[in-house]
Amino acid sequence: MWVALAKAEAKHDVIPAEAAREIAQKAHAENIDMDAVRAGFKKTSHPLMPQIRAFTKICNSEAGGYIHWGATTQDITDTGMILQLKNAQDIIESQLETLLQAVLAKADQYKRCVAAGRTHAQHAVPITLGYKFAIWADELGRDLARLQHDRRSYFVGQLGGAAGTLASLFDKGIAVRDDFCKELGLASPTITWHVSRDRLANFLSDLAIAASTIGKIANEIINLQRTELE
Repeated sequence: MWVALAKAEAKHDVIPAEAAREIAQKAHAENIDMDAVRAGFKKTSHPLMPQIRAFTKICNSEAGGYIHWGATTQDITDTGMILQLKNAQDIIESQLETLLQAVLAKADQYKRCVAAGRTHAQHAVPITLGYKFAIWADELGRDLARLQHDRRSYFVGQLGGAAGTLASLFDKGIAVRDDFCKELGLASPTITWHVSRDRLANFLSDLAIAASTIGKIANEIINLQRTELE
């Protein structure tokens, strides 16, 4: 993220281009003294300063002074969290798609396999086993569509500076923020969201709905395979 920030700031002449290149060149985890970072965490309890100090030490004196320029801790930690959630959702969507295709295949495979329909857990009119799979597939499809649609609203970067006003970047603030987010593959916010957590609630809600679908399917399979129901 510091590389993305430095590149965006250099593009708009906020920091020297040479400093941005140095930051990008040195920004590799293997270059960071993680023992010093851990000791810094223990000493300061600050979530970011030990990393900034360790990164500063491996850059030349000029570039080191431009690391984290105009940003605040929450800009980096929140944007980092969003990147982690984005990576997680990529995995979750892929797994949901795999599950959906498997359930659709079962719906087709058993579309003529007669099974007992139920109402209030008692036998009712006949159905097919494929019909049951099709219902599950329909719900899984909605879960997947919901995640794919909402990702446009909750994968948003954050850069606002200490009070959220981008004041340290003067008239270049919004342009820098837009390019910072673009570098990271995130949407740019319309305004600082330091204390807003609705996007995260939206993300967790979508995951909870998908999880409830899978839990319902698993519970029904367990119930239907009980010995007394076979």
